Amino acid sequence: MTISDATRNTLRSEVNAWIEDFLRQKLPAVLRKNNANRGRMPFHEALLPNAVMSGFKTERSFSTSLGKLFERCSVIIARECFSHVQNQHVVHGMIPGNTKNAMDTLIDRLDQSQGYANYQTVVNETIERMQRDNSAGSPVTVTSDLYLQNNDRDIYFELKSPKPNKGQCHTMLRNSLYIHAMTRRLWPRTRTMIGMAYNPFGDGAEYNHSFVTGIFDMKRQVRIGREYWDLLGGDDTYRQLLDIFADVGDESRAMIRDMLD
Repeated sequence: MTISDATRNTLRSEVNAWIEDFLRQKLPAVLRKNNANRGRMPFHEALLPNAVMSGFKTERSFSTSLGKLFERCSVIIARECFSHVQNQHVVHGMIPGNTKNAMDTLIDRLDQSQGYANYQTVVNETIERMQRDNSAGSPVTVTSDLYLQNNDRDIYFELKSPKPNKGQCHTMLRNSLYIHAMTRRLWPRTRTMIGMAYNPFGDGAEYNHSFVTGIFDMKRQVRIGREYWDLLGGDDTYRQLLDIFADVGDESRAMIRDMLD
């Protein structure tokens, strides 16, 4: 699918405004930092020359701010393919105590195991257990980074950096199960998924971050890089978005030269 001209222009304006603002605020300090081996960062590399990337790879605020840009780009792209799109979508509900405890036990067990083979089974068994659970409930609130809906099917995405730590992985799984419990919707009519904007091991390479691969059902739950962006906007969306970043990167390089003169 080809990104429409209107969406392309919106994305370009969003990325351009972001990089201009960030460079003016951070470039002087970043240029004093040393390189760190963080793996491949295709969107970073598209925007910045190698000499500047060596500093930005160690600049935590760069990746944090870029993550927010990815979220905005996700919303812009998904609006072409989904009838309802919302970021920071809040889900409220009640979860019976015994069901909530069972979820926490499952997550605690992941430290001693290799995860689970089928997330769909875990979700549907959780809802079936909840329907038989008469224990007192407690209120729960979960904020989904990106919510997508078409007809009666929906997707809740948790968006994370490509190498989350173990605690973040546990929180993502817990929130995903909470959403199914609160909405009482089975997989695959409702899908709770983890999205990552790029694969730090390289496009097409095997993703091998142990905290993620050891906890999540990679086939059903996780979409990384090309798979993530193409799910939002259709085939070839990832490449087209990288092209937009590269176009803006050409302009940002000129801006950097001007700032250094």
